[in-house]
Amino acid sequence: MASNSTGANSAGQAAIRERNYGTALQLLRRAYRENPSAENARWLATAYEEAGYTQLASLYRELSQEHQKIQFQAPKPHNTLEQLKQLPTEAPERKTIPLPQPIPRYTPSSPSSDQPIWVYKPTPVDPKSISRQAPARSQKPAETAVADEKSTEQPAYLPVQHAPNLSNPEQGSPFVRRLNQLHRQFKDHPTAELALQLAEAYDEQNNLKEAQRYYREVLDLDQSLLLRPMVQERLEELRQIQNPTAELSVQSLLKLAEKLEQEGEVARAEQVYRKILKMDTTLDAHAAARKGLNRLYPDGKR
Repeated sequence: MASNSTGANSAGQAAIRERNYGTALQLLRRAYRENPSAENARWLATAYEEAGYTQLASLYRELSQEHQKIQFQAPKPHNTLEQLKQLPTEAPERKTIPLPQPIPRYTPSSPSSDQPIWVYKPTPVDPKSISRQAPARSQKPAETAVADEKSTEQPAYLPVQHAPNLSNPEQGSPFVRRLNQLHRQFKDHPTAELALQLAEAYDEQNNLKEAQRYYREVLDLDQSLLLRPMVQERLEELRQIQNPTAELSVQSLLKLAEKLEQEGEVARAEQVYRKILKMDTTLDAHAAARKGLNRLYPDGKR
């Protein structure tokens, strides 16, 4: 599988040198879908940049940097007892906790005989002088009332905790994290580059219907025809996966899955095999699909 990805990457680099950017994008995108590594993302960004698609180039360069940050090498454990004995032993720091001090008792001071003793005597109040009217309510200042009205109003903006974090790789690729922004830009000024970014985002989320819709928008808006081979290939695969019973038989789907498996397209081959398992067909076809999945994942892990 990795050799097929490497071969597609090498062929894509050769196509860039020959300035055949349509073929280069098709091959390098196939290599990236099979092996989303930092190197494949960087070469795909180079192909987009040479073809004149600067936004896609910057997004794939961002993906390349994120893949480099994700790589983590854990420290190797000590294998032998001798290596453990050679480790420096440092005495743990001891912290002394002070003992609680007794609280001094309170001793009231005795008044001296020279100081006079004051005695409080309340003055009598005449009941007739007390007004029976209710006390007037204190009016709030104008600034306080305006502040209270503003606090009761709901904010018209999206709270920060619900907004997408564009620098967080755990929230998906840059296409998914900028999905709302891409929608606004495409509505104001529809271009083939923005349509392809939207199609990539929905394809990553496995929303095949919306992905097909924006892939078709790419075909309608792409005047340079450089994106057409790559988009047509993906549209054909999505059509065969989404509607297998309408135009394709089970045997044709098995041949398609085997072809994708030979080309190293593990994710797409898995989609076709699982689609066959959901169909109401013969046991032999289901057995062939299970064998294909076992070949893709011999250890049972994706």
